[in-house]
Amino acid sequence: TGTSYMHAAIASLHFQRNNFQQALAYNDSTLAAAHRAIAGGHEHHETIAGNYQFRGRIFHHLGLPDSALANVRRGFQMELALKEKDASDK
Repeated sequence: TGTSYMHAAIASLHFQRNNFQQALAYNDSTLAAAHRAIAGGHEHHETIAGNYQFRGRIFHHLGLPDSALANVRRGFQMELALKEKDASDK
């Protein structure tokens, strides 16, 4: 949704400025908005997987490797599941 994309852009700006706590806060908002949209009937989109991967990069820069790995893994698993669903739908 527009709200999640806006939050993602702000998170990215904070990340580029090495303001990782703010990037994480906006990434939280990004994911919350995306999950609300999905619960409201919007399509489960591949960008949410990318937001989890980005979240992993933020945690990496915050010095939290376990959280980084867990989020990167979750993002890649979501991406793979969506690609497999798309392939089976064809």
